[in-house]
Amino acid sequence: MRIKSAIQATCLLTVLSVKAEVYAQAYIPSIHLLLFDESCDVATTNLNDDFSCDRIFVENSPWAFVNGNGVNGYVSDGELVFELTSRLLWFNDSQGVLMHREVAGDFKATTSLRVHQTSNPTELPDGPVQLAGLMARDPASDASDENYVFIVLGYDVNDISVETKNTIDGISEFEGPSWTSGEAELRICRLGSQFYSYKRLSSDHAWQIADGANGIDWPMNRPDLPETLQLGLNIYSSTQNFDITARFDYFRIDPVNQLSECTMD
Repeated sequence: MRIKSAIQATCLLTVLSVKAEVYAQAYIPSIHLLLFDESCDVATTNLNDDFSCDRIFVENSPWAFVNGNGVNGYVSDGELVFELTSRLLWFNDSQGVLMHREVAGDFKATTSLRVHQTSNPTELPDGPVQLAGLMARDPASDASDENYVFIVLGYDVNDISVETKNTIDGISEFEGPSWTSGEAELRICRLGSQFYSYKRLSSDHAWQIADGANGIDWPMNRPDLPETLQLGLNIYSSTQNFDITARFDYFRIDPVNQLSECTMD
């Protein structure tokens, strides 16, 4: 896979080709590096990213990937863009694409995204199963059964939906109530062993509980998950005819101490 990013510089851009570190099922075979604006601090300890510049597809990035070779990813016009390039699925013990950082303790993680067909950006994904969104995963899943929770937007088994999934020891349960748009803000809020999921159309709307129609338990109780998780953005599909692009506007993590803070903004 070749992942490209383009950042303006005051001199002629020099492209360097490097090989990324390879580790079990979580690698990017090759990356094009560009000289970038010094104001884009790759070494920052700030976990938030508004994608105003590229801290991802550069040397010494704080981000890591699971199945990074399954996506064409780049930062453009203040968005992180994921174009799925392989059939990769988050379900049971199968793995899709995940871009993540390690986060410890209680948090609320939020992203805003829109999804569309890669072949036709004016159309929504059409046909099961093609989704992208926000994910919290046990790092030990790299070497054993999958354990994670997530909330995603896209086409599930029958229509456009916001789907919530809970996977325990490689067994997934999910619910995907219909959603009226290809855009959404999604949130996962962790308080101890409890994981709360939320959705809304935009910041002009109130947060809604994303618990499914008949659903998986809300909140999701996961005392098995460790203090430190892989937290980030995912994309996946179950079909060989995948045709999905996800555009993320931001990724934000805030500390929380009580449930009321999960929807405080």
